[in-house]
Amino acid sequence: MLSPVPDLLPADHALTQAAQALLSAVFPLDRPYFQHLMAEADRDAFCRQQRQFRFAVAHFAQPLALLCGRLADPHLRDRIVRNVWEEHGQGDPSRWHDASFRQFLRLLGIPQAAIEGDRPDVAVDAFNTTLRGLCAADDPATAAAALGMIELMFSRISATIARTVVDHGWLPEDSLVHYNLHAALDIDHAEDLFAVAATGSAPSVERGLQLGRYLFDRLYEDLRQL
Repeated sequence: MLSPVPDLLPADHALTQAAQALLSAVFPLDRPYFQHLMAEADRDAFCRQQRQFRFAVAHFAQPLALLCGRLADPHLRDRIVRNVWEEHGQGDPSRWHDASFRQFLRLLGIPQAAIEGDRPDVAVDAFNTTLRGLCAADDPATAAAALGMIELMFSRISATIARTVVDHGWLPEDSLVHYNLHAALDIDHAEDLFAVAATGSAPSVERGLQLGRYLFDRLYEDLRQL
C-alpha cells in the first residue's frame, strides 16, 4: 500500500517517480505524432487534429467531477474540486479551458462557424467515454492514477506543441495562451490526482498509470491519421 501524501507530492515520492519513469520509458516525445509535428508538420493536418482535440479538452472536467463525487475524504475531494474549478476558469467563462482552446483555433485561422459546426470523431469520443467509465465505475485510485498520468503527459506535450507552433511560424508565442497555461498548470493537477491515487494499492496505481499512458498515446496516434 502506498502511503498517504502531503499537500504537495515531492519529486522523490514513490508515485511521482513511478509516473515519471513510465512516462520516460513508454511515452517519450519521439512518438510518431510528435516527430512528424516537429519535423515536417502540415499546418492543415495540424488544424484538423487540433479541432478534434478540442473535444477532449472540453470534456476533461466531466471525469474529474465523477471521480470527485466518489471520494469520501473531504481533503482529497477538495483537491479535485479545485481542479474542476480551474478547468472552468475559476468561474470566468472567458477562461474556461474550452474557451481558451477555441481562441487558439481561431488564431490558427479556423472560422468560428467551422468550430461551432465540428462534432467529435470516434477516436476522441472513445477516449472521452472511456475516461467517464473509468472514473464512474473503477477503483478511484486507478482512475486518479490514469488521469494524473494524462495530466503529467499533457504538461510535457503542451510545452512541445507550443514551441513547435512557434518554430514553424504558425503563431507568435504570445498567442499560445492555452498551451503555455497547461505546460505549468497540469503538473499541479497531476500532483492532486496522485494524492488520490496514493491511497490505493500499488497494483491499482500501476494499472492506472498504464491505462492513462495507453489511452492518451492511442488518442494522439488516432489523431495523426486525420
